[in-house]
Amino acid sequence: MRRNRFSTCDLALISTFALTLTWLLSGCWISGADERFLRGEEARRLVRDNYEAWISAGSVREENGALVFRASEPEPVIQVLPRDNSFSNYTGRIENLIPGTQLIYPDGSTNTAGRDLRADFYLPSGGGIINTRVPDGENSFLFAVISDNHNNQKVFENFIEDVNGREIAFVISLGDFTVFDGSQEIENAIKWSSELKVPFYTTLGNHESYGKDWEMVIDHFGASSYSFSLAGSRFVFLDSANYGLGKETRDWFLDLLGAVTEKNIMVFTHVSPVEDIDNRVLAFKDQKEGLELISVMSQAGVNYLFAGHAHSYRHFKFGGVEIYVSGGGGGSTEKMNGAGYHYLLVNLAGELQVRRISLE
Repeated sequence: MRRNRFSTCDLALISTFALTLTWLLSGCWISGADERFLRGEEARRLVRDNYEAWISAGSVREENGALVFRASEPEPVIQVLPRDNSFSNYTGRIENLIPGTQLIYPDGSTNTAGRDLRADFYLPSGGGIINTRVPDGENSFLFAVISDNHNNQKVFENFIEDVNGREIAFVISLGDFTVFDGSQEIENAIKWSSELKVPFYTTLGNHESYGKDWEMVIDHFGASSYSFSLAGSRFVFLDSANYGLGKETRDWFLDLLGAVTEKNIMVFTHVSPVEDIDNRVLAFKDQKEGLELISVMSQAGVNYLFAGHAHSYRHFKFGGVEIYVSGGGGGSTEKMNGAGYHYLLVNLAGELQVRRISLE
């Protein structure tokens, strides 16, 4: 009689290992996404003994005794409030602004961001709120979408040269500007993006989520899930770096969709919830989650979704949502459709128009 190769104890250990592996592949990923969401909330607030500073979307830090806000939206709201009876004035700057953006102070006075995308500010000891307003004429504009640069300096230099020669409002990155989630590669992305003549907004890709260096991305660029409204359109950024959404991100997104009033809604994320071909590795790892998310978007009136991750270009419609998959920003490209290195130039004037621009 042939004996079983595994004892009861062995089988118990194997079962425990399998359960642990399942937890690592699911629960930890979800926890990581939630951790990034919460880190993004922290990045936009700075609390000190004598004051509290906050930005509606972006990040805030102290630099040589001054406050530095980096905006993740065209019209950020800045707030600085005292926490004690000290009488310090508050000075600093707001970065990553569309040139010509006005800072509007509580007393009605203004100053304007220059071509270096920044504006200095001054608030008296009582603090207060600074509102911003983009230049007149930004009701219809061009913006660029790029994804999956993977630390390819040459392609990003081509991108910078091309977009700096165009009249565009801002650049949107869908993530994966690194290869190994290394701090040096993230510093490269910060340096290269600073050479753009327009603001740079980004979410995270799976390559930024492998280790802990994603904290550098969020602390500099701001949250990986956020939203803003401009020119009658709603721009929504979703962190799908783990091939799905964490609970915090999902709850935030559902609440946002329930409150959106704009008729044109666009979602920007690294991994598309669904694919137009039978290749699950390029979409959400949980097919049910992807289908449910598309259904929710469709019912809420989401018009367009932009995703990267797949190093190619495809345009298709799924559940009433028009989907653009574009990952030609610098990583090795798929050869089957000849998309090559590219980015998308989006014209938000009337009906949305999208052009693929070669970076070869």
